[in-house]
Amino acid sequence: IHISFYWHTPVNLGPDIVKCSGDSVQLDAGPGRSWYLWNTGATTRMIWATDAGTYFVQASDVHCTVSDTIHVTDTPLPFITNESHSKSICSGENTNIQLLSNVTGTDFHWTASLTSGSISGFSADSGAVISQNLINNGSVSGVVTYHVVPVIGTCAGDTVGFQVTVNTGDSVKVSV
Repeated sequence: IHISFYWHTPVNLGPDIVKCSGDSVQLDAGPGRSWYLWNTGATTRMIWATDAGTYFVQASDVHCTVSDTIHVTDTPLPFITNESHSKSICSGENTNIQLLSNVTGTDFHWTASLTSGSISGFSADSGAVISQNLINNGSVSGVVTYHVVPVIGTCAGDTVGFQVTVNTGDSVKVSV
């Protein structure tokens, strides 16, 4: 009796994947197979996974069939849920804008730009609160716009603009 042993090369779909909701990821069963069969019914080497779930592939390997499974999980896209996107403060006051999101654990990143007037004290930063003391250096009200992006993991939601109007301070009048 002649017994042969065939070394097989396994299929490796890699580690489980966490993707942003709405995105798709490409799953690759590797080259060099004469056939592939996915649990989706696809018979190609690579497929695009748009939905969360478990994906399974079988493929040929000499005289054997090899397989692998991968789990794809969705992270929901965060979005800003603040009702108001504008605020007025007096020169020297703190912006104190508490940022809110639909997803717990969201972090916020923002850039800041001068929209009008002569305002100082604003800068790009990140966190859950925009807390910056803004000074109006001019004689008329000015506006600073914060462009805020909600982020959870590697998933970023849509940018939202927050406008802060910085009014001039009243001058102190003293009569003697």
